[in-house]
Amino acid sequence: MINMYKVILRKLEEHDKRFLKHDKRFDSIDKKFESIDKRFDSIDKKFESIDKKFESIDKKFESIDKKFESIDKRFDIHDGRFENIINILLKHEDRLTRIEENMATKDDTRRIITTLDNLVGLYKKVDQEQTFVGKQVKRNTADIEKIKPLVGLE
Repeated sequence: MINMYKVILRKLEEHDKRFLKHDKRFDSIDKKFESIDKRFDSIDKKFESIDKKFESIDKKFESIDKKFESIDKRFDIHDGRFENIINILLKHEDRLTRIEENMATKDDTRRIITTLDNLVGLYKKVDQEQTFVGKQVKRNTADIEKIKPLVGLE
């Protein structure tokens, strides 16, 4: 993201340099206009050639205007891209926040696995004890049935 901003800043600096070049051109054109105005009275016969020079300068202005229009369009495109990028970043920021809030760490997973292992161990132990107690009750029941007639309970 920072690299993109650096690229954009570099592009803006390049555009600034281009604008300075255009300013220098305008300054030189302005100087030409001043020299033409001073000589205008004395050069009536060369009016047509001067008029042609104005037309060529106008063409330059038109081309410069077209360049400015294309630069404006580029800025509009870049503005739209910046908005899209910002929206995407905001969406990703929300997603990352949700992930951070809901994500289990390795320690969490280890604790869960350890707890499950302990529960499985307890279940096995209880199951074994129940099996043992059940068998013991059957033996004791059989023994009680044998003792009952001897004691006179039946």
